[in-house]
Amino acid sequence: MTKLNRTFVLLCAATLSGGGSVACSADVSLDDTLDDGGTGGETAPAVVIWTKQHGGTAHRIDDLHFVDEFTGWAASNLGGLLATTDGGASWTTQIGNTSQFFTDVYFVDAMTGWAVSNGGVYRTTNGGESWSQHNSGLTAPPWSAHFVDATTGWTFGGTMNRTTDGGVTWAPIEERVAAGYFIDALTGWALFSIDYSNGPPAIRKTIDGGATWVTQSSPVEEPYGGGAGYRDLYFVDAQFGWVVGAGGMILKTNDGGANWVAQTSGTDRVLLGVHFIDENTGWTVGDYGTLLRTTDGGANWVAQTSGTTQGLTSVQFLDEVTGWAVGWDGTILKAGPEGI
Repeated sequence: MTKLNRTFVLLCAATLSGGGSVACSADVSLDDTLDDGGTGGETAPAVVIWTKQHGGTAHRIDDLHFVDEFTGWAASNLGGLLATTDGGASWTTQIGNTSQFFTDVYFVDAMTGWAVSNGGVYRTTNGGESWSQHNSGLTAPPWSAHFVDATTGWTFGGTMNRTTDGGVTWAPIEERVAAGYFIDALTGWALFSIDYSNGPPAIRKTIDGGATWVTQSSPVEEPYGGGAGYRDLYFVDAQFGWVVGAGGMILKTNDGGANWVAQTSGTDRVLLGVHFIDENTGWTVGDYGTLLRTTDGGANWVAQTSGTTQGLTSVQFLDEVTGWAVGWDGTILKAGPEGI
């Protein structure tokens, strides 16, 4: 019997309090697969609904991090650090210093996390009830941070720094690193060279925590016009990873970066963020509301209806249907399996 697996993607624009209707549009894709046995009928449609949320700021949001379907944070440029405990239905300000540019936030569990701004690194061990600033050893403001546990982490953006005490103190280990991703305390990848001062842009790998790096081969030697062509990267394990960047660039590796292969994104927009939940299913976002999804590891990328023309800077999903994207002018979008 033929079984139909259907995915419906709806975009809903919800109004603020005060009433009004909800308008939805749908992107529908059908994938017929052969069921060789049984007498069952069609599988139930999987519904993905994108809704606009309201974080209370009109400033750009550069990053977000959720630890479960309810609890998350968003780093706002001049808007402070925002937090939610209801999946984004409402947001509160945990760090309200609007003289600083918050560019990144990362949590290893519901209690322990870090926020990055041009004022340095903030740390919490109580879920954001209180934050303390830790800049010891930092020689310049970082742009982003990544941790593999409560003690070991790195900052990126200009100088790359490492900590082994949870971010209380930092030690510089490299220069001109735009972004990085580690899967454990030793193994990681980084996007080098922001302005060509230490060579052309490169993807490099370390197996000693960042003490030494090896440049990996890439099909893109001069990334789409040069400059900061590489913008973001994500690995699901030691083998499978992706890099996105300018001109709709998407690169994939399935051997830990020994080889990188260019994928067809179908867009020439700058892609700023990428996230995967496994080796098959992932999303990337970018300029002018660009939102792409793949379910086959990037062999095919399908444009999704984001409902905004604002640039999207970061995306994160917890599973196939539950996720968020953020961007310019305080944009927060949520994907979920249920109606509004």
